Amino acid sequence: MRRLPSLAAAVAAALLTGVAPTVADEPVRVEGLADWLAGAPGPDHAARAYPQYAQQKPSTPIRLMGVATLMGRLRLGDRPFIVDVRTYPEFLEAHLPDAVNIPLAEVEKRIGEFPRQGTVVLYRACPHHLASLASEKLYKAGYRNMYVLDEGIPGWARMGYPIEQGPPKAPRRTSLR
Repeated sequence: MRRLPSLAAAVAAALLTGVAPTVADEPVRVEGLADWLAGAPGPDHAARAYPQYAQQKPSTPIRLMGVATLMGRLRLGDRPFIVDVRTYPEFLEAHLPDAVNIPLAEVEKRIGEFPRQGTVVLYRACPHHLASLASEKLYKAGYRNMYVLDEGIPGWARMGYPIEQGPPKAPRRTSLR
């Protein structure tokens, strides 16, 4: 059985070498990643792109999960249901491996697609305002198993974790190990 390096060791190695390991301990180099990160949405993106949600504030508890925590759980074999709540064109640009695209505007009508057991991780770009609104919709529908990915996809990409582009791969893998 191959022993994976600790998350702390992986982060330290990434800081020293400038290349972050993937879960397979091989460097990840996404074509155009630096350009994508440089153009990642800023704090005012949500207000411009989604004016209908700009003034809404979640009224229910929101639990955050850091990107390093999510990767650590994936490395240990945990398989949360990862949901990208951005629009489909944004999802096609870049998304987390095995993520499902359920845009915020469709969360209520697609509520049956969310599992009631296990962990649900919702994300979009920073800030996590819109993912928090999706979490609130699930909370109001009786779900209590969801987290919002703190720092969203830009934070995930900055850590050098794997990013996929294009339509989702099917079927959903059971492990990233």
